[in-house]
Amino acid sequence: MLALRSVLALLAFVLELCLVAAYGYFGLTFPGAAGWILGLGLPAVLIVVWGALAAVGFWSWGVALFIVFILDRVLLERLGKPDWATPRA
Repeated sequence: MLALRSVLALLAFVLELCLVAAYGYFGLTFPGAAGWILGLGLPAVLIVVWGALAAVGFWSWGVALFIVFILDRVLLERLGKPDWATPRA
């Protein structure tokens, strides 16, 4: 059981790193200086918010934010995304 919990904890960590990388990639898709600012700034903000929540024992807020994120994604997929939210070519 310890091995399974360890693998799951490692998977959670890798998924968090992927999320931070995705935020950075998204930021870098903007042209010019804004891309660099967002590419470095968005992951930093994400890390600070999650770190602050975990450090003060508000892990439930992190879970709530994740649930809101999932609900938002499901609704956007079902209702359709606005033109400004469609992926760039």
